[in-house]
Amino acid sequence: MKVLFLLILNSVCPIFSLKFCVHCKHFITDAKENIFGKCKMFPQIENKINYLINGIEKDGYSYCSTARQFKNMCGEDGKMFEKYLPEQNDTETIDVDINISIL
Repeated sequence: MKVLFLLILNSVCPIFSLKFCVHCKHFITDAKENIFGKCKMFPQIENKINYLINGIEKDGYSYCSTARQFKNMCGEDGKMFEKYLPEQNDTETIDVDINISIL
């Protein structure tokens, strides 16, 4: 019964099927609120050309807002979306020996 309810709710309210860029594994976060996040799937060719001219390497990816605007890129339905699944070994643990001597 719960599954049937979710299927009906999903067809009435499609927000459950939206694909948000911040949950995609291709998302490159910005330093602020992820408004200007970029997508690894769409590198910008212009930055590669500029690098050959002036030697300055820049972050050469299209903004997510640009990629979601055009159907030939990701589009509104997020056709290039791949869910980000953090792995268990994604975090690195560091072992530190601390020696404290009390005088």
